[in-house]
Amino acid sequence: MENSKLISDSCVVPRGERNPVITVVRVIAMWMIIGCHVSSWLAIPALTMILNVGVYVFLLISGMLYAKKTIVDGVGFIKKRWIRLCIPMYYLAAFLLIFNILNGRPQVLWSIPTYLLDLQGMEFIVSGWKPYQMNGLGQLWFLTAIMICYFLLIPVKKLEKRGTGDRKVHAPFIFAMLFLADIFLAYTLRVQLNYFITFFLGYALGDCAQRLGRKQYGLMTAAMICAMAVRLLCRSWVDGTVLYNDLVVPFTHMVLALWIFGTIQFAARCAPGVIKMCAESRGMVWLDKNSLYLYMTHYMFLVGPLYISSLPIPVPMQLLVFLAGAFVSEIILRWISEETIRRIRV
Repeated sequence: MENSKLISDSCVVPRGERNPVITVVRVIAMWMIIGCHVSSWLAIPALTMILNVGVYVFLLISGMLYAKKTIVDGVGFIKKRWIRLCIPMYYLAAFLLIFNILNGRPQVLWSIPTYLLDLQGMEFIVSGWKPYQMNGLGQLWFLTAIMICYFLLIPVKKLEKRGTGDRKVHAPFIFAMLFLADIFLAYTLRVQLNYFITFFLGYALGDCAQRLGRKQYGLMTAAMICAMAVRLLCRSWVDGTVLYNDLVVPFTHMVLALWIFGTIQFAARCAPGVIKMCAESRGMVWLDKNSLYLYMTHYMFLVGPLYISSLPIPVPMQLLVFLAGAFVSEIILRWISEETIRRIRV
């Protein structure tokens, strides 16, 4: 029947056009991450655990986006992504570096090589690696993870080009190899590959994600419920172990991230006009355009030298100061960064 078909032409986005589902999901993921950090600041661990899936949603849709793109010049590709991600990070790190030094904390100078080389996130990948970091920049670990994904993307694209060129052949194989390697490395070297697996899961799905039908969404929902049930059971039995922390939690996050994307995609299939109107609204376009910079700036108001809890005002007022500070600082950071990037590329 038509409702159970895998393909729905009404929600398939032609190559080169902006995908309204990706826009909506990206903004949702950004606010999930911000909500995760705020709930952690408010000491609501259950909500923190759920909203933490936003990072996996970001990685998933990033893989989907790059599944459609070709890489002609690997060096140029990495250079372009490095400039886009690291220029704003350099400005933000420089600001907090000066701020800390002026407030009598010169030891932050040890963090300069970490941020220059984009290594601040290595402790989330290699458990024993603890690079020196500044308070307020802990969220930037994601930039390390996504840059490694970009590096891995180059040989994957070359493999496709030399082979059949069919992403459906190579991506699932790479995904399976990363999955097995993650299990082995989690127990032996405490190395985590789940972020890269999430990226290549999105990459493997590619165009198929746009063709989600009712039957497939039902199966996805059932898988998500099963994954959450397994996680709850494992939490009561093996909480705090490598099995739970390094395997169960990340992989159930992947399933939940896929379900979140699938829910918006299925909504676009059922009501494409509504999702498109939402994605093209001024507020959504603005939030999507500023999502990277808001992600970078918000955390320093919750943890670090600009800690809002130091203000002698009620918590609701502190939250308003947090939002105002995050938005104002991201506008400034975006303006400075985009001007710099424009001059570099000229």
